[in-house]
Amino acid sequence: MSRTPRDKVFKIVSKKQYLKNILARLDTEYIQILNLVTEHNLKHERGIGFWSLARIIFPVIEAVATTVGKRKEDFLEKDLQVPFGHLVWEIYRHALMHSDELRYAVYKEKTISWAIHLGNENIGHIVAKQIDSTHHTTIHLAVPKLYYDLQTFLIEEIAKSNSSKITVQVGVHFPSHKSKVIEELEEIYKNF
Repeated sequence: MSRTPRDKVFKIVSKKQYLKNILARLDTEYIQILNLVTEHNLKHERGIGFWSLARIIFPVIEAVATTVGKRKEDFLEKDLQVPFGHLVWEIYRHALMHSDELRYAVYKEKTISWAIHLGNENIGHIVAKQIDSTHHTTIHLAVPKLYYDLQTFLIEEIAKSNSSKITVQVGVHFPSHKSKVIEELEEIYKNF
């Protein structure tokens, strides 16, 4: 299957304003969703939102890391205090964004799995050795801590940012050669 060749469309924006926009979405969307899930879980026996809350925050983490010029794995570990940031990025982010299966790491006959907990933001991430389990070690990600640490980072980064400009991708330009995507774009162009 061949892909339609396309070019990315970029825009130059204020770094400070871009980070402010991310913080506004974090406050008005992501943290609100976290609060709704938390409220639901306090009232119901069966908890929800474990995977979805992690799924929606990793692209934001990647955008912030890129904006401040850091590798996403290093940003996760050093700025958001997630232990083993490179490994967590591999087994959490990739598994949650590209499949619907839990992935775990295997290294020298040991398995390292992951789990998500939704305690309050003061409960940290935990690396625990498992006894009587098929997985030897589990990295527990504290989603509320991750959200609020990202919020704190953004507030501090905005406060020290100047009016420097950054380039961000805002679109994709599709050339007009034959493909199903082009057919769909042409239909929308003509009819809507």
